[in-house]
Amino acid sequence: VEPSLPQQEEGEVERRTRVETKCEGGRPAEREEGPGAVAPGEKGDAVVAERRGQDCHNNNNRSRARLGGAGDNIALQTTHTHNSGGGQMSTRHEPLQIGAPPGRLSDWAIMPLHYNGFTGLPTTKGAGVHSPKFSFFGHQWVVKLYPGGKNDSNDGYVSLKLSNRTEAAIEVQFKFIIKHPNGLGDILEATSKLLKFSPPSSSDAANDYWPSLLCKNFSLRSTLLNYLVDGTLIVEVHMRANKPG
Repeated sequence: VEPSLPQQEEGEVERRTRVETKCEGGRPAEREEGPGAVAPGEKGDAVVAERRGQDCHNNNNRSRARLGGAGDNIALQTTHTHNSGGGQMSTRHEPLQIGAPPGRLSDWAIMPLHYNGFTGLPTTKGAGVHSPKFSFFGHQWVVKLYPGGKNDSNDGYVSLKLSNRTEAAIEVQFKFIIKHPNGLGDILEATSKLLKFSPPSSSDAANDYWPSLLCKNFSLRSTLLNYLVDGTLIVEVHMRANKPG
């Protein structure tokens, strides 16, 4: 009999909505024209050159922002020269990254789990079916499916629990996906950020740091019956972690 874990130990996974944004870079520096412009060779040449240099510097910054978004490990050796006044010049180098910047994540690793004969699995609350162990990012993992839900799940709901089985902590982002066999829409439960999994033998309630995380009310069982493929429920586990430095 599996011990009943307190609600804090497993923590319910939050749903995520992804919003994509687009950024636009700056335009190239434009040449001044019109009655107020200073013609080449006139006294104002230095002012125009300085203004154009500032425009180019700003556009370079915008280009780098467009190319190197948050988390990109970019160490360009380009330098920029600035006139600090009084004829003194200073040179600013691009930053060099040491270690893995925050948010520099790996590609998604995907493991499909086939729960064969889903309709015949026990629907008593708290009764679960373990998957075999599988390996992601040097760690062993297990998914436990509760066809009738956990003891504190809403009636009629199926629960899913992801557990770290390696004696080392790790931070990962993960999601459970069940795809409709006719492409009518997927069922998705996902974390919105990296979550820390403790080793199986330890936990930290104060910091919400556990070896397992639970999707207590993943989906109605009656809904999942429409997602079976020849009687099999296919649960995809997607996971990614920080890339090594």
